[in-house]
Amino acid sequence: MKLLFVIHRYGNQVSGGAESHCRSFATRLYQRGHSVDVATSCAMSYLDWKNYFPPGESIIDGVKIFRFPTAANRQRELFESLYQRVSSANSNAPLYLQQMWMKHQGPYIPELSFWLKENSLNYDRVIFFTYLYYTTWVGVASIPIQTPTVLHPTAHYEPPFFFQLFDTTLRQPDAFAFSTPEEKALVAARLGGQLPHSSEIGIGIELDITADPNRFRETYSIGQRPYLLFLGRVDPGKGSQEILDYFVTYKKRNNSDLALVIVGSKITEIFEHRDIISTGFVDEQTKKDAI
Repeated sequence: MKLLFVIHRYGNQVSGGAESHCRSFATRLYQRGHSVDVATSCAMSYLDWKNYFPPGESIIDGVKIFRFPTAANRQRELFESLYQRVSSANSNAPLYLQQMWMKHQGPYIPELSFWLKENSLNYDRVIFFTYLYYTTWVGVASIPIQTPTVLHPTAHYEPPFFFQLFDTTLRQPDAFAFSTPEEKALVAARLGGQLPHSSEIGIGIELDITADPNRFRETYSIGQRPYLLFLGRVDPGKGSQEILDYFVTYKKRNNSDLALVIVGSKITEIFEHRDIISTGFVDEQTKKDAI
């Protein structure tokens, strides 16, 4: 089959759950003999959507990438102000205000809609990853009816999921691919129980991994002390502040050599603490060693 994935960011250096999920699918489907392309932005960071990768075509692990430059960087203060106005309205904010929020939510790529309209008929399926971003909101609406579409919504309970803006977006795909039964139930409830064809496909786990925990301990001077592992982006939206606060409180109450090891890129800074070890972004092998 000839497949097209559409996602907000893509690349081996790009961290993020939906991004990694999409990259895994694209790469493995290519390895199984399918023709796989990806349409995405030139951005590396979702915080500002600044163009980082060169526009145009490239190849990553056999997958052809079509990159489009973002037309505007995210202005953080304006974006956060719009988000507060829209989310505080309990999904009843004026539609024009929600559309303004989406433009700043980004990545704002006006060119993408035209490209999809012209090229999507060349594919057997067009597959979108995550409901939240402009690439899906404008992309799903741009696909001619002749080309089947699949959405991996990666949905969870958060204010944007209930914005009126997404009423149409969630009803346009021909099929859904869900990571968990809970995600399926959430989307089904959002749509009043009316789901198109869907499957709970999960997320693959590598079984034949090779890892060296002692190498990780030595690299980051952990020694043989026990540690809790936080693996992911250090971002308040991901719960990073809660785990830091909880860990410090626990240590005050319990005298032990337990450490908290944080593996992931930092959106916000981590305060100094003798029992908190932050590695920053690491490669796949180091991540496996840590786990």
